[in-house]
Amino acid sequence: MKRAPLISVIIPVKGRLRFVREAIDSVYKQNNVQKVDIEIIVIEERDYRNRIGKQLKKYYSQITVLRNRDLEGPGGSRNTGLEGAKGKYILFLDSDDRLKRDFIKTSVDELKKDKKCSSVICFSNAVFSKDYPIFERIKLYLLMIIRDISLLVSYVFNGKYLMPSMFYLCQISHMVFRRESIGNLRFNYEYRRGGEDWDFFIRTMSVSPVKIILKRLLVFRYSQNSSTSSRVNRRLKWLSYSKLASRLPVHIKKSLYHRLFLSYIKIFKEKND
Repeated sequence: MKRAPLISVIIPVKGRLRFVREAIDSVYKQNNVQKVDIEIIVIEERDYRNRIGKQLKKYYSQITVLRNRDLEGPGGSRNTGLEGAKGKYILFLDSDDRLKRDFIKTSVDELKKDKKCSSVICFSNAVFSKDYPIFERIKLYLLMIIRDISLLVSYVFNGKYLMPSMFYLCQISHMVFRRESIGNLRFNYEYRRGGEDWDFFIRTMSVSPVKIILKRLLVFRYSQNSSTSSRVNRRLKWLSYSKLASRLPVHIKKSLYHRLFLSYIKIFKEKND
């Protein structure tokens, strides 16, 4: 009988074959983790024309390629992937990010050692596409510094766990989840324009905490054609974020970091609104 994989890596894709291949290669090049212990599930947007599933299967015959059952959005793709995932641990990897060699081993070891936590989160290094505006890079670097400092504060003053009010400091590809902690939780399609990851983190942390790993284990890519580069998308994100903010649990709304969260989401609102 074929043994169950150690970890299921769920990758929503929307074209960009080169980036997706880099992401998959980074998964298969992990130190001290055998390929047989890794299950990779690639999910394509249902109505996206530039499908790359057949091409990927030529390079990686062992991966599973599925179609998103929702109309759009990475959350729907992740839900589709979760339905068939067999791994003890779950990694939702963005299609343009890359794992460093010790990402899986370090994350899984921490989850094995600390039975209290539902998931772990690491730090990352950022890379930008060549056409990414300099001013935008500077703003993002400042946000990344604030994020790293906040994670350190939480690590030191909250027993190495993420404070629930810091949910918006999480980034999905930086985390590995214990499957049993996820249970029947799924990404909420209502927040597909922005905030579906954060909503998922909030509900996950209501079950058990997120452990912080003080290592940079991922390369996070910022591309000029990302969802935040469009004015219309930024507007939609702000509306979705605002809806999520109005529904946050009371204990989060009372925290200092809630005010910082409100300031953060204003970035996505256009000045002339």
